[in-house]
Amino acid sequence: MSEEAQGPLSRRGLMLGAGAAAAVLGSALTGAQPAAAEPGDGKTAAGDPKNPSVLASPVTSSLGSAPQHGFTYKTVSMFDFTAEFASAQRAWGGYGTYTANAASPLWASVEIPAGSLIRDIEWYVRNSSANPVTALGRLWVAGSGSLTATVADVSIAVSTSITRTRVVVPAASYGPYPLSTRLNLGISTPSDGTIQINGCRVGFSQGGAQLGLLPTPIRVYDSRSGAKFAAGETRTITLPSTLIQPGVAGIKANVIATATEASGHLKVFSAASALPSSSSVNYATADTIVNELTTTVSAARQIKVYSSKKAHVVIDVTATIS
Repeated sequence: MSEEAQGPLSRRGLMLGAGAAAAVLGSALTGAQPAAAEPGDGKTAAGDPKNPSVLASPVTSSLGSAPQHGFTYKTVSMFDFTAEFASAQRAWGGYGTYTANAASPLWASVEIPAGSLIRDIEWYVRNSSANPVTALGRLWVAGSGSLTATVADVSIAVSTSITRTRVVVPAASYGPYPLSTRLNLGISTPSDGTIQINGCRVGFSQGGAQLGLLPTPIRVYDSRSGAKFAAGETRTITLPSTLIQPGVAGIKANVIATATEASGHLKVFSAASALPSSSSVNYATADTIVNELTTTVSAARQIKVYSSKKAHVVIDVTATIS
């Protein structure tokens, strides 16, 4: 039974094979070629440079942190650093560059785009020494024989692998800086290679202030959940980190005085500043009044509110300023 069952199947297979062979032979005789992909049909050969698999980057991840909105970046790698002292020889370890023969600072520099502000510096360093090391950010200005102002320094912790260390530049050091100014980046490395510099990334933003409007106002303070301001009282308010992200220097807000017990005023200002002479909101007795204002924010994300008379205060932030 099994042999008889295989017979017809074998003959059918031979017939199909013969038909396929005839088709191939017919193509060869007529010069027919396999159909070519039409332009725009999305079909590309494996070696075609338009093929997504050809365009795909071989690098799929990086130690670098996520970019900040509105920032542009410049990067220096381990090959860009040079030794400050002539007795030191630049060497490469398994993680980056260091100075052999003698300990020495290693420096690299980044050109500051015209009109830009320096916003953050991110280091990639392996520090397997016994102590933290300080990474330096210094300015060089054309005509000066030495490095001048400090932009931002940061301590690199001890680690057995390359770590990412990011420092946010203080607002006072943003700039903008004149043309022919460069940011110099340096770390002192011992000759045993325990500190190796892998690279560094610098973030810049445009020189003009950037207003980031919020989709909806965010209430950051409401004294009605507790006691009123006493007459002449100043309170410090810490703003949420989700709102005051790196690069944010100020806020735009609606400030409300309500349930006031006498005519007076509010003053809203950065926690890093002294009490200003001008008022932010003027109110009457038994008043509810709102005023829109802008104020800078301290590095600790704090503002201060002063009330000359007893009153409740409500603050709704409508935008951030970078």
